[in-house]
Amino acid sequence: MVTPPQLPPAKSQAEFLSLARQKLALVKLLLHTKGQRTACYVECGFAVEALLKALILQVHQKISWDATLDGYRHHELKGLAEGCGITTGTLIAAAEFRAAWATVFQWRRSAGYHPFETTFAIADGMYEASFGQKGVAKWIELNFQLAL
Repeated sequence: MVTPPQLPPAKSQAEFLSLARQKLALVKLLLHTKGQRTACYVECGFAVEALLKALILQVHQKISWDATLDGYRHHELKGLAEGCGITTGTLIAAAEFRAAWATVFQWRRSAGYHPFETTFAIADGMYEASFGQKGVAKWIELNFQLAL
């Protein structure tokens, strides 16, 4: 048996952005692959998570992840957004992006353990909410000048 190398987790903004881009590329492949739509949904969430962690570093003016940010070492997207200063009040003002944020905030890492295939509509909805023209990544780009 081949043991994969133990790679260190992402720590810098560039590393988190690279991870988000890798996940986005994977999502684009999975979205139209029958039998892989649950994986597409899950990977969308991981891509947004990596993007939010890159944004946390920017907002907190950190070069790399350190112990002061360990409170954000989780997979709950709403909590990560709050760590960037993105609050309900912020999103009320962003009416055209509100639905995307609501969709993304429903994502749970545990969806990857669901044994049934997600529908195309759900996977595509998560993709659009994450990366569409009215999606979370676009909102972050417009408001924080942080693009994938």
